[in-house]
Amino acid sequence: MPTDQTKRKELWGRWIEALVARDLSRAEEVAEEMCDQRYVFHNPGLPDLGRGPAAAKAFAHYVIATYTDIHLTIEDFFGEDDKTAVRSTVCVTITATGQRVTYPVLNIMRWDGDTIVERWELAGPHEEQA
Repeated sequence: MPTDQTKRKELWGRWIEALVARDLSRAEEVAEEMCDQRYVFHNPGLPDLGRGPAAAKAFAHYVIATYTDIHLTIEDFFGEDDKTAVRSTVCVTITATGQRVTYPVLNIMRWDGDTIVERWELAGPHEEQA
């Protein structure tokens, strides 16, 4: 079965746009479309957020509550078969402290057609901004 990485990139782009805009309603809509009911999110720095689109929605709530002035640059997006990898650079302000930080993020996703079944995310060390 041929994969459509273009469709996956478009979905991922809409997800990122919603998070950067801090638009929870739009992020939740994209989560419903993008995430399989079996969706699992793995990030060693975060607690278990549950399963299915609800897990992605919980992540969106976390991001929007924790960060302001979000900027994200996708450096690389590539994939083969049922896997996609995305390397990004994120620059945010931490809401609680007002501190501005920049850090690299790597996401690897396993898809079933056009929905994500599993996502692994690793964020690099924060670089403090003046």
